Amino acid sequence: MSNNKLEDGMASRWSLSTVCLGGSLQEKFAAMADAGFSRVDLFFEDFTASSRSARDVRRMAEDLGLDIVALLPLRDFEAMGSSRRVLCQQRADRFLDVALELGTDLIVVCANTDPDASDDLDEMVSD
Repeated sequence: MSNNKLEDGMASRWSLSTVCLGGSLQEKFAAMADAGFSRVDLFFEDFTASSRSARDVRRMAEDLGLDIVALLPLRDFEAMGSSRRVLCQQRADRFLDVALELGTDLIVVCANTDPDASDDLDEMVSD
C-alpha cells in the first residue's frame, strides 16, 4: 500500500460518510479521494457548514472524482402526530430537494428521538 490507497481498489466499491473525518468539507472530500474512495455519504451538517450551494458541493465532489450517493440523516421525521406532520413533511421535501441537487436520490432517515414522537407503530410505518 505504498500509495495510501486501500488494496485492490476496495475503497472504490464502498462509500465513506463525511461525518467520519475532521476538517472542512473540501478537506474531507480531498482525503476521501486521496484514499481511493469514489463514493461519499454526505452528512447534512457538513453540507450546511460548508456555506456552499448543493450544486457547488456536487461540482466540488465531481472534480475530485467523487459521487455523492447518500444524504444523511433526516432526523425526527416519523410519528410526530397530526399537529406537526405537515411541518415534518415540508422539511423532508426540502431535504429531498437538496439531495437531488447533490446528485443523489438516497437519503438516510434516522430513528426519531423527539420526546413528543408517538410510539404508534402504524403511524411510524405510515409516515
